Amino acid sequence: MFRPSAPAFAVVGLLCLTSLSSFSHAQDLGGDEGRDWQAVQAVEAKLRDEKVTDPKAQIAAWQQLLKTRPNITAIQGCTVRRNIAGLQRWAIKDLAAVKATTDEALAAYPDHPATVLVLEEQAKALNDAGKAAEVEALVKPHLPLVFAAGQQGHPYLRLCASMSLHHLDDALHHVPEGGDASTRLEARLKERIALLQRALWEVPSYLDDTQQGAGGWENGWMFERVIDALIRDERAPEALRYARLYYSTCDFDKNSVERTTKALGRAWAANDEFVALRAFNAAQEVKAETAKTETPKNPLLDVKLPVVPKTSTAVVSKRATELQKKLSQRALDESGVKEAVGLFLAQGDYKAAMDAAKSLLREQIDNPAGAKQVCRVLKAYDASTRRSNQFLSYLNGNAKNPMTAFYAELEAGDTSSTAGGAQ
Repeated sequence: MFRPSAPAFAVVGLLCLTSLSSFSHAQDLGGDEGRDWQAVQAVEAKLRDEKVTDPKAQIAAWQQLLKTRPNITAIQGCTVRRNIAGLQRWAIKDLAAVKATTDEALAAYPDHPATVLVLEEQAKALNDAGKAAEVEALVKPHLPLVFAAGQQGHPYLRLCASMSLHHLDDALHHVPEGGDASTRLEARLKERIALLQRALWEVPSYLDDTQQGAGGWENGWMFERVIDALIRDERAPEALRYARLYYSTCDFDKNSVERTTKALGRAWAANDEFVALRAFNAAQEVKAETAKTETPKNPLLDVKLPVVPKTSTAVVSKRATELQKKLSQRALDESGVKEAVGLFLAQGDYKAAMDAAKSLLREQIDNPAGAKQVCRVLKAYDASTRRSNQFLSYLNGNAKNPMTAFYAELEAGDTSSTAGGAQ
């Protein structure tokens, strides 16, 4: 099995995801966030210090907070209601109570992305109870809200949006009664594919597999499922293109690269290209600067990136323009830069992706995140981790800077593979 060479993780190993407990310090979604957050923290401390273990007593404490702060901001108000709904789900096991809490949040903050925090709890409760049709009835009408939550750049909202989509995809595995079974199954499969492709393109942060499941919760699940669904739908060539996208945009770490390599193997096998994975693994040992001319040639270099679905073209174009503008204004934080790198890679724009990665490296020279994004771009462009490893060796003073050759190849018109436009 292919593995990146050891030097790749000398820098990467220092990184860790931000704890979800600190999500309230992320992007401000409006209102007096600070005082509301302090009030929420005070209740948490009281419950902990007084060792309150009775779920009903905990719920009462959170409900009292909502009564004393009737104008609590959406992000904190929905956080409190998520705490309540969670207790109602797993401790009291009262589906009706969970629904009432969700309805309360939706009424208090209509169409606000933060309500996905509570919506996801109800979807999980229904999913756990095997009520697939009710999950579908809950999440589908709120998909605009779910996607808006994913697009906010707020880590906890993005995670809960991903989990909501996961619950819906689980529900879509259940085929409704009536009519021809094969026809119903095929329609369901196409619906799942469309949902997952929309999520990957319209929430570019999800192109980084670790952002689909922050903290390790099913990292890469959207890619894994859409590739397998495309294969089942007899669209193996398209599955291979999504496997290429998966490898190109995944995080630069050992687990991500190994996981995406396995997906490539499944996709090549579905296309009856049984020796391609071996050739891919062998090509990882070829020198980076001669990878496109030496034998064995890397077969992934011949696989094009997938096209943007027509239904997502406008959203993708608008977001790419926004990210480019913010980059030029130096107005993107680390999360925004990672999103930009992923989207530009998905579009086959390696120069824009590298420029974004280098901006993070310049802004935070001591933060390994910048070096990691540069390696992510080199991995995508080369379909290999060799030059990425060389870049890390260069940072340690043990190799030449591979960026010179990278930019020379771009100027010469060698872009490895490009996106196919729009469907």
